Amino acid sequence: MHDSLTTPVEILVPTLPAYAIGKLLSSAHRHVRAKQAKDLVYVTELTAREQLATLILEGIPQVIASHPDEGRRARQWLSAAIHDRRLIEDAASQVVESSGFGVDDHRPVRAEVVARLRRLSEEGWP
Repeated sequence: MHDSLTTPVEILVPTLPAYAIGKLLSSAHRHVRAKQAKDLVYVTELTAREQLATLILEGIPQVIASHPDEGRRARQWLSAAIHDRRLIEDAASQVVESSGFGVDDHRPVRAEVVARLRRLSEEGWP
């Protein structure tokens, strides 16, 4: 085995709140709607689990304190995304497709996606 493969390497892993903000920022910068929606799906899936949602919501103010511009841009995008019906529909479609349940009525899924994003917006930012 080559020596370079056994040398310890530091890998920086974001906290869940930083990951959520990063996904919102990524979504805001994408030009392909399906990828924008996928970033929102990642965030909504994390916030679907109460324990993870709590960690994210409690940790966002610390991330924003360190990176206020990013926090402001992420919140602006989140507010816009919540009101973008096509984007929310795309996110709900991805959730349904990945579930494998073949749900025909996406309305409950759309409502859940919006509710999770709205909670993040309302409770995550001071």
